[in-house]
Amino acid sequence: MLRQLIALTTGVAFLYACASFPQTPPYPKDDPSFVEARELDFPGLPNDEPVPLVLYPGDVLRIETVSTTTEVRDGIVVDATGKIHVALAGDVDVAGLGISAAEAKIQKALRPFDKAVHVNLQLTDPAGQRVTVVGAVTTQGRIPVVPGARVADVIAAAGGPTMAEVGGEPVMVADIRSGVLIRKNKRVPISISKALSGDPLHNVFIHPGDHVYIPPSRGGTISVLGMTGSGGTVFPYRNGLRLTEALSLAGGVVPGGDRTDIRVLRGPLTAPRIYQTDLKDIVNGESHDVALHPGDVVYVTDHPLEDFSEVMAAIGPIITFTLAAATLALAIEAQ
Repeated sequence: MLRQLIALTTGVAFLYACASFPQTPPYPKDDPSFVEARELDFPGLPNDEPVPLVLYPGDVLRIETVSTTTEVRDGIVVDATGKIHVALAGDVDVAGLGISAAEAKIQKALRPFDKAVHVNLQLTDPAGQRVTVVGAVTTQGRIPVVPGARVADVIAAAGGPTMAEVGGEPVMVADIRSGVLIRKNKRVPISISKALSGDPLHNVFIHPGDHVYIPPSRGGTISVLGMTGSGGTVFPYRNGLRLTEALSLAGGVVPGGDRTDIRVLRGPLTAPRIYQTDLKDIVNGESHDVALHPGDVVYVTDHPLEDFSEVMAAIGPIITFTLAAATLALAIEAQ
């Protein structure tokens, strides 16, 4: 997010040009140049299968050795290298082995010291059987992986994507379309949004050690800056949000604000499309109230701005500092 905001201000020098700004269209798609961001197309996993139980670092074991006497050792932890320490046998690598295979390996390691020994192994605390879920979810952290758990299950266990309330309605402020599932340092070719909708090609089985990241969404917010009662605010977008309502949520236009020169920045911050709106015309019924689009930045000027460089010179520093801080605060408050 911060990198995008910095790119906005540093890229201004390449984008300035004297120009008249088009009127903000009543609906975003009324502008032929409007291109809505699309989710990357991932094929999913057509041959996904359940994961067998194997041991992972962090798992806690109970080892019972049966021979002329029976001995039990509790609290044996699989260390970060995948090994456990067994009396007499020393360090035994058990990571990635099922319970039966681990029993056989430990037993083999003990047989030079006791040819009659038999080993029973029990997983007493599956602390290593976890997946990490971070980003714009209600509760970040490590989530236990129960047998048969899928992507949607662990996101639900993390409380689901971050939500905030606007006008009494819950609004998602997580960018699930950009969410990723990382496994063994590689991205799994699935869509998190399709996984949450239950698509079996994407709602795949979770493996212990998986990492799910859902970024916060700039595209799911509206930013209102400049001469408003709040001086600068960010709040979640909801379907049907209009310009007048957004200005009202931001405290309205304060004295000194130019109601005839409301700017709407739409699109990527590095190359936004800038529109102009006359609030007086909307109030007087001479123009349509503008439907906003997720990610829009509304700026209330204090005097007419004539070209791109003036707009960006006025808005750039505010976005860099105010918007970045406000967006971060919104994400923290929503969690």
